[in-house]
Amino acid sequence: MDISQLFSIYEKEKKNPNKIEKIPENFYKKSAEIVKKYKKLLEKGSPDSDENRRLSMQLDNIKSLLKLISDIRLEKILKLSLFEVKENIKAAERNEMSKEEQVLFDLITAVLKSYYNNIIKSSLSGENPNLDKVYEEVLSAFSKKVKNIDKLLVVFKQDLSPIVDPEGRIYGPFNAGDIYIINPTLGKRLIELGACEESIIGKE
Repeated sequence: MDISQLFSIYEKEKKNPNKIEKIPENFYKKSAEIVKKYKKLLEKGSPDSDENRRLSMQLDNIKSLLKLISDIRLEKILKLSLFEVKENIKAAERNEMSKEEQVLFDLITAVLKSYYNNIIKSSLSGENPNLDKVYEEVLSAFSKKVKNIDKLLVVFKQDLSPIVDPEGRIYGPFNAGDIYIINPTLGKRLIELGACEESIIGKE
C-alpha cells in the first residue's frame, strides 16, 4: 500500500458518502507499517537534506490521507449503526469493514440499541427509563468481545493511582466503581491485593 492507493481509497470514500467502501485487508496494520517505514527512513537520513524534506512531506501527506479516510469511515459507521438500530435491519455493509471497524460497529450498535430500547422506547411507552439495564447490556456486549482477547474485565473497589503493566503500558488513575479492561497478569495481581475484583459480567 502506498500514497497513490491511499488517495484512491480516499476518493472512493468521498465520492460515495452513503456507502462504506471495501478497503484492503489489514488496512490499519498496513497503515501503521507505512508510517513506521517513513519514520525509519527519516531517522537514517540527514535532517537538513533535500531527501529528508521530501520524505517528511510525503509522510505528512500519508498521515493526512489516513486521517481523512479514517474520519470518513468512522462517520459512515456511526450513521450505519444508528440506521440499523432505528430500522431494525441488519446492515450488509458490515462485510465491507475491517476487523477493527467491525468490532467498533458491533459495540456502538449494542450501546445504541440498548439506549434506544431502554430509554427512548420506554419513555414513549410511559415507562420509566431503565439506565441500569443499559449498563448491564452494554457491559455484556463488551465482555463478549473481551473473551476473544487476552484481557480481564475488572471492577475497582478503591481509588488507585496510575499503574504500569508488565508491557510498560500505563493504566489509571482509577476510582472506586470504575470498570476496566486490563492486562490479565496485572488484573489478577490487583485482585490478589484487594484493589479490584473480576466483573460478574466478565465471568459469563
